[in-house]
Amino acid sequence: MRHDVEVRPGCLSTPAVMDDGTRGTAFVPRDYAEYVAKGPAWKFEQLLHLVPTTLETPTAVFRGLRDEEPTWYAYVSKPSVNYEGYREGNQVAADPDHVFVVYLTDRREVFRFEWLEADPHDSKLPTNHSERYAERIF
Repeated sequence: MRHDVEVRPGCLSTPAVMDDGTRGTAFVPRDYAEYVAKGPAWKFEQLLHLVPTTLETPTAVFRGLRDEEPTWYAYVSKPSVNYEGYREGNQVAADPDHVFVVYLTDRREVFRFEWLEADPHDSKLPTNHSERYAERIF
């Protein structure tokens, strides 16, 4: 199914699953992408490869932290690859005991991404996900 990617000034666009399960668009603010690009190569490779894949094919989506206003989303995935190397950003096998999480604002803009330890009972979810997040969307 084809989806036309929305364009937003000052942002890079990527296809994403929306909180209602439909296809839509998420955004990477250009200044955030430039900030990431100035750091280690592995982090930029994660932004280029793992962030879009996670947004398009998440294993789960959560909204907000418990005891806080749920104004952002956490997209979770279980990639088989990761990147390492400060200058090179070489592709390596991902740690099977971790999941990759991308955080979006309520405007669907990426503001952070990271690896978290996987739940020992469901390796496609972060550990303590039911205590960590306010709501599981899917």
